[in-house]
Amino acid sequence: MKRFAIFIIAATVMVGAIVAVRSGKGTVLPGRTVPEQSRAVYYCPMHPTYTADKPGDCPICNMKLVKREASALKGSDPKGSDPQEICVMHNCPMAHDGRPCPMQVVVTPGESVECPVCGTHVAGPEALEIHAPSGYSAVRISPERRQLIGIKTAVAEARSLTKTIRTVGRIAYDPELYQAEQEYLEALAAEGSEALAAAARTRLRLLGLNDELIGALVEQGGPDRRLLLTDTGGQAWLYATLYEFDLPWVAAGQIVTVEVPSAPDRPLTGVIRAVDPVLDPVTRSVRARALLDDPDGRLRPEMFVNVSVRVPVGDGVAVPAEAVFETGTRQIVFVDRGEGLLEPREVTVAVRAEGYAAVTAGVEAGERVVTNGNFLIDSESRLKAALDGMGQEGHQHGQ
Repeated sequence: MKRFAIFIIAATVMVGAIVAVRSGKGTVLPGRTVPEQSRAVYYCPMHPTYTADKPGDCPICNMKLVKREASALKGSDPKGSDPQEICVMHNCPMAHDGRPCPMQVVVTPGESVECPVCGTHVAGPEALEIHAPSGYSAVRISPERRQLIGIKTAVAEARSLTKTIRTVGRIAYDPELYQAEQEYLEALAAEGSEALAAAARTRLRLLGLNDELIGALVEQGGPDRRLLLTDTGGQAWLYATLYEFDLPWVAAGQIVTVEVPSAPDRPLTGVIRAVDPVLDPVTRSVRARALLDDPDGRLRPEMFVNVSVRVPVGDGVAVPAEAVFETGTRQIVFVDRGEGLLEPREVTVAVRAEGYAAVTAGVEAGERVVTNGNFLIDSESRLKAALDGMGQEGHQHGQ
């Protein structure tokens, strides 16, 4: 009877085990592990040899781990996996959510590289053509790193720029010029004094009058009283200071706007009539003479004022001024080629105006340039170029 009971118990246990195995709902006994095929495996797209059993970040490059599909769990060797699933040279899993893969390898035309995952050789003609200046290399930055660095971009546009020159000036009180005008008119009126008149005319030129103003002086028949006094409802002479770097942009006939400190909300306007022909050797500046309308009689001789001149600099491709990275010897702009690829380019800046830099070479209208984070990108681009150069030298020595 006891043997029969033991037999019944053993048979019951065996039947229960068979049913549990066939139904797939068996319990895992202590000390046993779940088969690998039933566990979720997450891996790093850049370092496929690193795996984890839950989502997280790669400890090597901090990239988000990607879940490996069941078809990729046949072996632990990444080269045995489907390259369309994990190969960074093929269909990156990170692109499945609509974003481009930030770790895609950049291949230059004519170059052949080997995929670090599946060993596939990929040639360069299908890649973007990169023309980086010497000492620089194109870099690819993931969206996460772009956000961390604070990279911002803007579109290069065809613009008509206007440069505003701001300087100081004073209302003229010039007894010396007044006296020189008087002497010139007297020399012209005297008989047989052609040489004296010529010398007086040269002196007027050195004091800042051009041929047009000298001709107007002769027609007027007397020295300009506005060099000494100002009259209510009349006009006054302005002497504005211009430095060497402003000289190419200023000429007679341009409009000036004058702000009087006592009434900054009521600016005055005038026209530049002449620019001094000789540079001051001490201040490295010249004077621009402008005739101002003073309807309220606010101006007084020797009064200081703020002066601005708006000068059109022409049409051209313009980028935000902060997009141009000054290296000391070169001017570099980083162009966003898409999919995280940033290409360094050497540019030529003609002029800076209104917060923009007019570029004559290096960037075309419609291209997107980096405006923030240039310093960090510049460092990474130089470092990558240096490492690439070391790798090429080592390869040549190895040959």
